[in-house]
Amino acid sequence: MSTLRLFADKISHPSRFCIQFLQINKIPYEEVNVNLMRGANKNHPELPFKQIPVLKVNNDLTISQSTSILRYLADSHPEIDENFYPKSLDKQAGVNEFMDFFHSSMNAVSFKPTDR
Repeated sequence: MSTLRLFADKISHPSRFCIQFLQINKIPYEEVNVNLMRGANKNHPELPFKQIPVLKVNNDLTISQSTSILRYLADSHPEIDENFYPKSLDKQAGVNEFMDFFHSSMNAVSFKPTDR
């Protein structure tokens, strides 16, 4: 079985999404808190883009971006119910489209015009 470590902060909706997915599907993991309000992500050596969430698998695979993490978890755990992530490529396309839209539209409002 893989050892999973999720670098996250519950203040972040993409982090909460990954945490809830892991918990609901009873996938064992270690949560590593990265306090965004204190800027802990800026100098953290485990965060390739200085953003969270980040999933480390067996300390040799690093996955960033919540949508990529969720796809990896669904693909690597075949026991996950198809209601969360379908096995059919056609149905996956619809779920992927929604996840990408939701992720990009929610994150877009978190930037101030001076951040761009």
